[in-house]
Amino acid sequence: MRTRPEFASGHLAGAVNIPLDELSLHLASYAGTDVVTVCLSGGRSAAAAQALQTAGARVRSLAGGTNAWQRAGLPLETGR
Repeated sequence: MRTRPEFASGHLAGAVNIPLDELSLHLASYAGTDVVTVCLSGGRSAAAAQALQTAGARVRSLAGGTNAWQRAGLPLETGR
């Protein structure tokens, strides 16, 4: 759900980035799947979670986003 520069600056290992403004192009491919949405602080991922849920995905949104993950001392990858 993050912009490409945000994602490159730090993301959860194994994450797939789809910027929120491009999500509508991918919704159908997530129907029936389990998805965790993550953004920087939680706002965009909540909006994405709603759209994905409406499209039939089983969704969780990471509360507090990447900022909370990092504050908890958990690792982030950079690049891509």
